[in-house]
Amino acid sequence: MMRSLLRLGVVAATLCAFAPAAYAQVNTQQSGTYGQVSLRTGFEPDPHSVTVTAGGNIDASRVSNECNGHVANRADFTLRYTAGSTFPLIISTTSEADTTLLVRAPNGSWSCNDDGGSSLNAVVRFDHPQSGRYQIWVGTFGDETAPATLNISEVTTGDETSASGEAPDISLPPTYGAVSLRSGFTPDPYNANLTAGGGLDASNADQNCNGHIASAPDYQLNWTAGSGALPLIISATSDADTTLVINDAQGHWICNDDTDGLNPAVRIDNPASGRYDIYVGTFAEDTAPATLHISEIQSGGPSGGGGSGDNGQPDFSANPTYGSVNLRAGFNPDPYTHAITAGGSLNASSVGSQCVGHIARAPDFRVNWTAGSGSRPLIFSVNSSADTTLVVNDAQGQWLCDDDGGNGGLNPAITIAHPASGQYDVWVGTFGDNTAPSTLNVSELYSQ
Repeated sequence: MMRSLLRLGVVAATLCAFAPAAYAQVNTQQSGTYGQVSLRTGFEPDPHSVTVTAGGNIDASRVSNECNGHVANRADFTLRYTAGSTFPLIISTTSEADTTLLVRAPNGSWSCNDDGGSSLNAVVRFDHPQSGRYQIWVGTFGDETAPATLNISEVTTGDETSASGEAPDISLPPTYGAVSLRSGFTPDPYNANLTAGGGLDASNADQNCNGHIASAPDYQLNWTAGSGALPLIISATSDADTTLVINDAQGHWICNDDTDGLNPAVRIDNPASGRYDIYVGTFAEDTAPATLHISEIQSGGPSGGGGSGDNGQPDFSANPTYGSVNLRAGFNPDPYTHAITAGGSLNASSVGSQCVGHIARAPDFRVNWTAGSGSRPLIFSVNSSADTTLVVNDAQGQWLCDDDGGNGGLNPAITIAHPASGQYDVWVGTFGDNTAPSTLNVSELYSQ
């Protein structure tokens, strides 16, 4: 079920002050002529649609001068709604006639609209809907009556196809599959092959989207967020000019075109847990083979940067080049030391502006740490005759960097005052683009 922003044609509800004389003209007590329904936020199918006869013999402006058209004495439909904290409530009409809407909210306020949807259809939107009873009148601008459809939704005005083409339908099953991933997943990136493109204009989802996409999602990600600071990075690579359209866990449409050359990438810095429906489009109307990538560390495939060489980020899902060790608080001997070759072809600033130097793509070393109950820190440092730097991805997914903070002039050191148990991936870089023999030190007592 789609959870999205409204399209451009939608306007916000006009809220009107209660006019006492209005009660003599419309009946707010009786349930709707064409029925009633109880809906809870997240209801399916969405929209809930009802066929009504629009119009009546009462001038809607007698309720408020903000209201247009002619309505019946009795409400056409009654909605009993249980609101949530995320989605709007959208009430709209579709008809070949010029229709209007008059809605009385649970707090007694009136909302009216004329021509807020596509063509001559009406839309009333409550961005922060209340729980309770909504009385709904469907009017006609003239004094005639006309067949109409009343739509109740949290995602759509119900008339997208009549204005500018079909909107993507996230209620459909994904064409190329689904995956459930948890923050910290390995291997990273997760890759899936698919065919990009389709018959829908991506701007039907949101005006900021480009390209052509399918009606059904290409892929579905069921995401469980972690407590760290890792982003969620969704990207695609292809020989064609591709685009991305994503409906995120909060129902927002996110789009991108041409971040990595002609390949798209979307980075979500604080991804919420939930469902992400993903469409890979083509800028032109043709279809093309493509690969979808889901990552917490880089856009593109395993080489990063959409396959553009060393412009990507380090990959902590790769096996550490110089080994790993399991250490527990209070370990002995202290420090633990290991010989490595510092440096690499990646710019360390790819993980954060505070990081400097050149590092390898795979971690140089990995420490699997078990914290104790004391207050000792965990200290990483380097000894080398070269100008070295340090990059550490800690147990909470945070990037930590240092240059020249150690005891050896041009040597780095990182002190973690309260280290959590977990995996620490360590890169030793060089300030220049050379490589150099170095010693990595892990200690609870001091930097070398």
